[in-house]
Amino acid sequence: MALTNWTYTVTNTADDSAIASVNIWATSDRAGNTVLDTGTTNASGAVVLSLEADSDVYLWHSLNGYLFENPNLQTVTGSGTGEGTAIVDAVPDAVVQSVTVRNLIEDALQEMGILAAGEDVQSDDATLALRRLNMLIDSWKLVQSLSYTIGIARHTLTADKGSYTIGPSGDFLTERPVRISKANIIVTDTSPEVRYALNIMERAEEWGHISAPLQYAPIPSHLYCDYAYPDATIYLYYGPSIAYDLELFTWNQLSQFKTTTEVVILPPGYYEAIMLSLAEKMCAAYGVPMDTRQMITADAAKARAKVRAVNKRPAVISTHDCGMPSVE
Repeated sequence: MALTNWTYTVTNTADDSAIASVNIWATSDRAGNTVLDTGTTNASGAVVLSLEADSDVYLWHSLNGYLFENPNLQTVTGSGTGEGTAIVDAVPDAVVQSVTVRNLIEDALQEMGILAAGEDVQSDDATLALRRLNMLIDSWKLVQSLSYTIGIARHTLTADKGSYTIGPSGDFLTERPVRISKANIIVTDTSPEVRYALNIMERAEEWGHISAPLQYAPIPSHLYCDYAYPDATIYLYYGPSIAYDLELFTWNQLSQFKTTTEVVILPPGYYEAIMLSLAEKMCAAYGVPMDTRQMITADAAKARAKVRAVNKRPAVISTHDCGMPSVE
């Protein structure tokens, strides 16, 4: 096998500018099972990979804020270069919004016409709004498609261990996640630390396609969670051969708020849905005019519908190929 140092460049299709800090890994197969080499693009958008000359490879990319065409099939030449492209205006799944409870209350009161822009909320109003907000959150817990918040945590892996339980009695002692929207491997022995994004497999069938899941490497490339109860199990491929950290962005159940200064991290679209629903809930107490109440009610319903649409998982449809009996 004749290896060559092959330069691969990633550029932005919007303005042809180079994209730095893109995590790149090359595989010999389209499924991404056999990793040949990995690297991160520099300030010029380039990464040098050690690959077999005159071979076809599949290039994979990951960077927050960009939507890549994965994988990108390239032919490695002895002295040539490869090129990847990215779409700049894509929004990553794990984009979060960090706000305080007071922000929610002030915006809700402004929406109702009770509070002017820049005006501070009075303590009595804040107390009433906090109580109504907690009533709202409590009722949302009965609606699975509404009651999520995003938690960000990191856990230390164990060398040569490829699966970990997560939950109240798991290897990772924390709340069992409803969904893992993003995950990174954090290389802790560098300064600064380096993050490598993991590809998240949503279904057991995807994990089952990995032919040799017990292989080990310093940096895993894929993650699958079975979401079992009460402890879920996280599977990593490759299994980590070095005890780096695993960073998880997890969707958890919303909880009631204790104070107006409490900070909450919300998934996309949740701020508008919670703020407008709170305004809707408080209209009667403040005697808001009927036309304003009707407008707030309509806007709140639309915002909740957007959240439900994002949270709804598509059903898995069986076909004849995967075992569904054919109809004669």
